[in-house]
Amino acid sequence: MGETYKSFADAEVICPFYKGVENVGFTLRCEGAIGNSILTHKFLGEQARDTHMSRYCKSFRYGKCPVSRMLEEKYAAG
Repeated sequence: MGETYKSFADAEVICPFYKGVENVGFTLRCEGAIGNSILTHKFLGEQARDTHMSRYCKSFRYGKCPVSRMLEEKYAAG
């Protein structure tokens, strides 16, 4: 079957490291650098979070995101 999305933001995301958003606290969650963990980013406002997501999470430029680069290195190292 298809994937289950929790919000419209989830449906637009391309980044494979994305784990979700919360509108309370303007939080973005990504895969963590440590096994079986989640990295939480708390932005200072909705616009800051949405700008980051448009620039990276919802774009094929996600590879330029600092978190994505860190995780790519994690997998390259084995």
